Amino acid sequence: DATNDDLFAVQEARLYTCGEPLPLEMPRCYASATDGGRSVLVLEDLSGRDASMNLALTPFTIDAARSGLAGLGALHARFWGERLRQSPSMNWVEPFKYDLFSEGADQVAAYVAGRAEELGMIDLLPPRLRDLRVLLPWWGLPPEPGPKTLVHGDPHVANTYTLPDGSIGFLDWQLVSESSWEHDIGYFLIGCLDVEDRRRHERELLEGYLDGLRAGGAVPPTFDEAWARYRRAPVYGLVVWLLTATTTDAHPQAVCDECTTRFAAAFEDLETGSAFG
Repeated sequence: DATNDDLFAVQEARLYTCGEPLPLEMPRCYASATDGGRSVLVLEDLSGRDASMNLALTPFTIDAARSGLAGLGALHARFWGERLRQSPSMNWVEPFKYDLFSEGADQVAAYVAGRAEELGMIDLLPPRLRDLRVLLPWWGLPPEPGPKTLVHGDPHVANTYTLPDGSIGFLDWQLVSESSWEHDIGYFLIGCLDVEDRRRHERELLEGYLDGLRAGGAVPPTFDEAWARYRRAPVYGLVVWLLTATTTDAHPQAVCDECTTRFAAAFEDLETGSAFG
């Protein structure tokens, strides 16, 4: 069991107690309660199903990435567009709080840049990104208007596990929110794959995700529309991992370095700066 008293802690407990089964692999919950901003959960011991916990230092295979995208696609399709607001059991879900990343961004960026230099992380960034003020126009910028859905909110590799049959499950639902699909898909896909594998397979994997939305009864964007939105995704992951490394001890430095490297490479490959127009 685990207790939390931060801004997002009650969201996970609400998810498990709302009575809405989700169409993807996740731990079973045996007990859940909230009290103000605190929550307690009793979840299954996943070792009982021989699950392996994942870590970013070991990149996913393409099949594992495909499994994770299939799960997220099923989740997104279930609550696509008006479906989320039409579900009485999900009326507690709030929009993702992107503005938390933009508050005092100038000062935060200066601090993060200084700490990143101390930690040697600046060297992981392409030269033009080593001045983190380059990212300020998009720091905390929400996705453009479009269909919203229920998103996991934080589907990085360490919040996943692998079952013996190769299927990917998702842990830690504290940031479950309403947002656009690319929040989850960009963060998951870029973060879970080796840079070269991502370069070779991201279009194919994105196509598969869109097919999954269609199969789930959603009306997905065209591939070109989806690609345009996906190209913007690296900003969020890059900012999150730089903040994580320089302001918390939530993850080992090696993990922060690896994730920062992957999102920085994607920022360059996808020409993310120009994707915002």
